[in-house]
Amino acid sequence: MYRASLNAASSLSRKVSNVVGNTRAVCLCVRNESSRAFRAITHQDFSSQKDTSEVLRDFLRDSLYNPRYGYFAASDTPVGCLKSPLDFKTMFGREGFNQQLRKAYDDLQVAWLTPSEIFRPHYGAALAECILSYHLRHSDSNEPLEIFEIGAGTGTVALDILDHLRESNHEIYASARYTSVEISEELADRQRSKVEVFGGHAGKFKVQVGDATSKETWKKSESLCYVVALEVLDNLPHDRVVKRPDEWCETHVLQEAEHQPPREVLKPVKDPTISRCLEALELDSKIQGSLLGRLVPWLESEQPVFLPTSCLELLEALHDRRPRHCLIAADFDALPDVVIPGKSAPLVSTTRGGRAVDHPTYLVPRGSADVFFPTDFDDLCALYGAAAAAARTTASAEVLSTHDFMRRHARWQETTTLGGFNPLLEEFPNTKIMIASACPA
Repeated sequence: MYRASLNAASSLSRKVSNVVGNTRAVCLCVRNESSRAFRAITHQDFSSQKDTSEVLRDFLRDSLYNPRYGYFAASDTPVGCLKSPLDFKTMFGREGFNQQLRKAYDDLQVAWLTPSEIFRPHYGAALAECILSYHLRHSDSNEPLEIFEIGAGTGTVALDILDHLRESNHEIYASARYTSVEISEELADRQRSKVEVFGGHAGKFKVQVGDATSKETWKKSESLCYVVALEVLDNLPHDRVVKRPDEWCETHVLQEAEHQPPREVLKPVKDPTISRCLEALELDSKIQGSLLGRLVPWLESEQPVFLPTSCLELLEALHDRRPRHCLIAADFDALPDVVIPGKSAPLVSTTRGGRAVDHPTYLVPRGSADVFFPTDFDDLCALYGAAAAAARTTASAEVLSTHDFMRRHARWQETTTLGGFNPLLEEFPNTKIMIASACPA
């Protein structure tokens, strides 16, 4: 999820911070973890498992998303909503923008605010315009508009997209269907309340609770659909591999006893998803001649490489179940202050008493910390192409900076402050947006 903090102590602030003079200007929120209780994991949790060794992505998936104790399963999930949209035209430049954000955070305290929340309704409207542009060019006559959003948070983007469709193209809105694919039951309830009840989009919006990386979550269909994934990839579990002289090795997490910390062991690669991910990236390097060059320093030093294997599972599910689609994915292409070694290594952080505590390892008690990864968009395009080839679909992809995407699709004049500063275009410089599409071959 896309988040930041006005509190400089918050680790999440470093996701989207930028430097203004000698001061780091940060967009968004403080999460108070003091009220969260992290249940100890006991042997009963593993009683059904003969072998407690698991590949890293399974360990991380359990730590982040387990419905009983996962980090994102807490009842106080701190996803914030502004009471009303910010009035950019009354702000005095960057300083005025930051002042209004600080006030919003002082009022909200325990919250995340996403870029789509900060810049609402303009961010969602830009996505709607991107979707409309594609739909008018590629859909069949009278084909209904079908949108899926993965990890829709509080429902702000869904509400703003549907509002924009209703106001700008009522004919397309009349047949539109919008589905949130959400793993959190609590957030699913919040989305229904916000979009259906408050937004007046009953009959247009529904929530499907499930894991978007699983093919079972998606109903098979060859009709055209649009998939929105905003700041989803950073929290998808990764795997860790190391190149030995004669083979790749995959990282397993071993929990040997109830009261002992987990430890890592390396084994020759046997996991099918890891193998497919390695193959996709290595084949891409042979074709494009770029990825291999970027990997060489890691391979020669035997430094670990973090593979976006859950991302590959998501793309494979999408190409298999919805082969005719347009995917819009936004995320971070770089994270500062990472101390864990390796290519695409994550930040691991907990907020305690309003102060960030970074961890030098992800082997922390399950459910106790956020784990988020940067997105290598070259790798993302390679995986998208590999998933398309496996499903025998024809695919293409384009990567834009957030600035360029908003210049193309947003009414960015509406977010220009007094003095000319435009936070929609100038904030979040470490983010990119991929627009990818596929159809059956």
